[in-house]
Amino acid sequence: MALIRSLNTAVTGLRAQQFRVEVIGNNIANVDTTAFKSGRVDFSTMMSQMLSHGVAPQGNLGGIDPTQIGHGVSVSNSVANFSQGPTEATGVNTDLAIQGDGFFILTDGQGGSVFTRDGSFTINPASLLHDPATGFVVQGWVADQNFQVSPGGALSNIEIPVGSQTIARATNLATISGNLNSSGSIADQGTQLFSDRLYDDRFINTDLVSSENPLGLARATTDTPLQNLVRSLGDFIRYDATTTGTAGTAALVFPELANQPSGVAIQLTALKGDRDLPAASFVVGDPPPTGGTNLGDFIEFLERSFGINTGVWNGAEQTQNTLSFNRLDPQTGEASNGTLSLGVSGGPDDTATLTSLIDHQANFRGVEAGDFVRFTSGGAAGQIAEVVSVAASVVGGPLDTLMFRGDGFNSLSIVPTIGDTYAVHAGAGVGIAADVALFTIDGVAATVTVGAPTTTGGVRSFTVTDTAVTDFAFDHGLSVDQRIEYLSGGATVSGWISAVVGDTITINFDATLAQDPDAGSSFTAVDQADGTIQIAGNVGTANDISSVEIISAGARISLFDQPPVVRAEGESVVLNTLVFDSLGTPRQVQVTLVYEASSPNGPNVWRYFAESVDDADSDRLVGSGTVLFGSDGQFLTTGQPNETVTIDLTTTAAQAGGVETPFTFELDFSRLTQFATTSSEVQLRSQDGFESGTLNDFAIGTDGLITGIFSNGQTRSLGQVATARFANPNGLTDEGGNFFTVAPNSGEPQIGMAGTFGRGVISAGFLEESNVDLAQQFTDLVIGQRAFQANARTISVSDEMLQELVNLI
Repeated sequence: MALIRSLNTAVTGLRAQQFRVEVIGNNIANVDTTAFKSGRVDFSTMMSQMLSHGVAPQGNLGGIDPTQIGHGVSVSNSVANFSQGPTEATGVNTDLAIQGDGFFILTDGQGGSVFTRDGSFTINPASLLHDPATGFVVQGWVADQNFQVSPGGALSNIEIPVGSQTIARATNLATISGNLNSSGSIADQGTQLFSDRLYDDRFINTDLVSSENPLGLARATTDTPLQNLVRSLGDFIRYDATTTGTAGTAALVFPELANQPSGVAIQLTALKGDRDLPAASFVVGDPPPTGGTNLGDFIEFLERSFGINTGVWNGAEQTQNTLSFNRLDPQTGEASNGTLSLGVSGGPDDTATLTSLIDHQANFRGVEAGDFVRFTSGGAAGQIAEVVSVAASVVGGPLDTLMFRGDGFNSLSIVPTIGDTYAVHAGAGVGIAADVALFTIDGVAATVTVGAPTTTGGVRSFTVTDTAVTDFAFDHGLSVDQRIEYLSGGATVSGWISAVVGDTITINFDATLAQDPDAGSSFTAVDQADGTIQIAGNVGTANDISSVEIISAGARISLFDQPPVVRAEGESVVLNTLVFDSLGTPRQVQVTLVYEASSPNGPNVWRYFAESVDDADSDRLVGSGTVLFGSDGQFLTTGQPNETVTIDLTTTAAQAGGVETPFTFELDFSRLTQFATTSSEVQLRSQDGFESGTLNDFAIGTDGLITGIFSNGQTRSLGQVATARFANPNGLTDEGGNFFTVAPNSGEPQIGMAGTFGRGVISAGFLEESNVDLAQQFTDLVIGQRAFQANARTISVSDEMLQELVNLI
């Protein structure tokens, strides 16, 4: 019946509008829901009843349309509006909003993936970025151990360990820049310091007291125990073969060791250039290098503490040309310098090879094996060679011949020629000063006779006469109390000259030795330095060592010259650098640059000395090498392809364990120049290490990259938030709680970085608001209400018509 049909049609309209109002009500209810997407209802007609079929046109008649009556309305679809909602600034760096297409990816409690536009995340106690309402964890890509993020791999939980992650990096490269003064003087002089003459109180013979030995004691050697180390107080009555007297008085250098032979701390302070060296402590009885029991241990401690570059460290030769002060002739006081020249008055010409030098006008008294010859002009200018021996070209003649090392290390590479000038330098280091050969009386010469030895008391004596000499005192500078040595029975016998008369000298020696001179013995007068500690510092004013003070048991011990006998000279500059080991511990390294050599057309050579107090073996020296500049003042190269500094960080009581050792880094001098300025100025331009720092903040970029900010100012990538987009987001299943899951018609998630392949960008510190438009919703609500009322009116009208129909009966 038609009226009944109208009632059913109206009912469908009521139902459809009711559904519409429900959707509108849901939209209005979620007007403040983060990232909510409003919905709408789409309607479609229901099946229509065919009353008559249409007829096609025929003949002169037009066609007839079909007659159909609709049976109402149905809800065809409920569609979410995934358009962009407005964003609100929150200032919370874990709040994230996507501007554009896409969803955040999270894992639920079962490990499945869910998707959301709601980025109101926080960090949980496990440092995971998560949704605090559900516990679902945000997914993305985590940085590897090198803080590199590789998007596109398997997703994992995003971790941001604020307050718990610490980073550090060891320095690999330190770059030095600035200018070095080319107009300064070449550094050709190092410090020379002597201690008082020291003796060993275990060995005494008062018969041998002299001005050279006022105590009648054996000279101290490296084997002398520190508790037996004494020095003269200066007063004595001289002994000889005919008189007696009293030896001078002595005092222990370290008197506290008489009662406490170990455990005593000896403190060392000094100046190096114009800066204080770090105070160092030597504990008697402790193992070397910061302790020991004898003078040799103490000398090694001094050398390490002063940071003197001897060219040898870590047990191997490392550095060339470690020269110090100018060698002087001990008799004339003249520097052992010279010029290769043609023969004078018909004499032989001077000659030189890569391994030898003969200068007939020179007398190399005082020159020792281990000294260095530095050529100062001519074709060999700048070349340096180590002396291996000193000899006379003529038997019994002056010491005029030097033999050089020839293995390529501290060796010549250019043969010196006539006209080349040179200077002789002591090798750098700390040690017992060596005796210096002054003059040798050749025992095999026909003019030499040796008298028969006689004994008086504890002294045995004999005479040596050389008729070829007019006056030993005048011609060769020999004097009473001068030390003299000879070989007897294969052993060296030491004695003293007790008298000098014309061509005859009298030699005394200890009668207990019972070693008279052999037939043909040669006698060498020496400048006795045994028992004296000699400090030979590196060249350059910045390496000058002075104000050496030793403090033991609270008492200051004046042991060394004040001021030094020779002061270091030459252009030099000091640079303090701070580098970092593998644990981020700062390490102080002091780099001293010294002007070593110059030639008219270059190159000009500077040497660097690197020192650090952090070296585990207490040796301040941790590196050395050369830097070369052209005649245009520009950097040319370095002596080695890569100039490196190596610090031993082996675990000790004062050095924490767990650090990578040795700590080695490269020095880059390529930014240096060398121009004529009033002063040298250099600085540490950069270094690529950093101290330890803790993650204390982070920032998230538009592409989702999480950048950690550490307390040491460093930034590192920690991870990257992933996003996903769907071909049909309306095909997703709404699981509630602002989460969606994949459904058959959504398509598979296209996962990747934000801002790529249609995915929107991320805004940190913002949240996306609901995209519900209240004005539109209220308008739609009124329309729905009126539509509902109209459908209800259809029912009322149909009801009245049915009532009239019933009343006809």
